[in-house]
Amino acid sequence: MASMEQELLPFLENISSYSDDIFYKFVREFVGVIESEILEIRRIKNVRILLQVPDVFLFFQINSKDILKLKEKACFVTDDLQFIVRPGIKSNIEQFIEALKKYYESTSTNVNYISSQRTSNSEDSTGVISSVSYDSRNDCFIGFSPRLVNGLPFVDQFKTNSYTELQQWFEDFDKSTLVNAHLVEPLLSNSSSLVHSRPCILSAYGTNNKYTAIDVLRKWMYLYNECKKRNINVVGFSTDCDPCYLKAMQLSLGFFTKAPNIDLLTGNNNLLETNIASH
Repeated sequence: MASMEQELLPFLENISSYSDDIFYKFVREFVGVIESEILEIRRIKNVRILLQVPDVFLFFQINSKDILKLKEKACFVTDDLQFIVRPGIKSNIEQFIEALKKYYESTSTNVNYISSQRTSNSEDSTGVISSVSYDSRNDCFIGFSPRLVNGLPFVDQFKTNSYTELQQWFEDFDKSTLVNAHLVEPLLSNSSSLVHSRPCILSAYGTNNKYTAIDVLRKWMYLYNECKKRNINVVGFSTDCDPCYLKAMQLSLGFFTKAPNIDLLTGNNNLLETNIASH
């Protein structure tokens, strides 16, 4: 009989994108109906939240009529009215969490085995439903469109303990309408060809799509320099045909160039260069 890890393997690459009803449906089909109900009533709506919860079953200690029916299905009731989670249900969820942890740990570890000093970077945006919520892990609000500093989003900008300041943010800042994601893919040499290379997410953040071509150039320059510090040569950037990106490409000509108010060329003579092996 195949283990849960083996059964989940074909889906693990995509499961991180599942959320809300899609995530609960997946858990219902591959883990169990009651297991899915436990996650849903706790609003554990995706893998990211699940892996951050220290004890999925802790809420069964709460005396509430809202979870009484679920308690009766998921737990044994002792003579002194204590609720003990049924072993099968507990095991299913624990195996599910363990399989997810192993997968993400192995994905992270595999990056260290990829021997490559050349990468191709890419970025793209996708539409999202505009909303603001509180991120308890980072103690900040997410969903506002952060201001840019040298083309990069200001990190943890929306931290506050003031309700008045939060109200002011709703007046002063747009909500994000897009999520912008940056990916990097190592370009493998012959010596590392046995390792399959996949793009890795560098960052993802909300945006209102209000930025300039200079913002884009500054962002690319930052990514290039950070790679250069690590002895990694960026041999290409790719994106869609958004006007700001097209203008940035046209301005750069050779990717980086001298613009009226920003010098992106000095000290980067080997940018976008790589030696092609002859056969």
